Amino acid sequence: MKPAHLATALLLLAIATPSFAQSKKEQKSEDEVTKAYRELNAAETTKKDRAVMERLMTDDYYYVHSNGNAATKAQDIASDMSPDNKWTNSRTDDFKVRVYGHVAVVTGIETLTGTSKGFIPGPRRFTEVWVRQDDKSWKTVGGESTLIPATKP
Repeated sequence: MKPAHLATALLLLAIATPSFAQSKKEQKSEDEVTKAYRELNAAETTKKDRAVMERLMTDDYYYVHSNGNAATKAQDIASDMSPDNKWTNSRTDDFKVRVYGHVAVVTGIETLTGTSKGFIPGPRRFTEVWVRQDDKSWKTVGGESTLIPATKP
């Protein structure tokens, strides 16, 4: 290989390596956020697992629900643990995680089956913000959801 070609190849390799490492790091973060989101979603809907909710929500968590009500961490946990909350299934579609350093934005469509006082079952679009704290654990700071109107035939 000619010296000029070797230099060009080494330069391209040097440029490509950090971006490859970055994408692997971003993918790892996306996977961690996805796992945390799914664990929290199950804890809130069908499992009613207070310990998981406490662990995966920041203390200043704030969520605006599809019924227009806003809730703090304590209010959301109390609502999720209530006997009035009887979700039997939660399905998430069109799920996306975008990572920006120590912040992640999660979007998708969640379809809830069952009943919960003050809520309508069915699909809703959501956006959540997650942060990595202490360079290790991801927690949600909150988000919002909006009902998707039923389409008429």
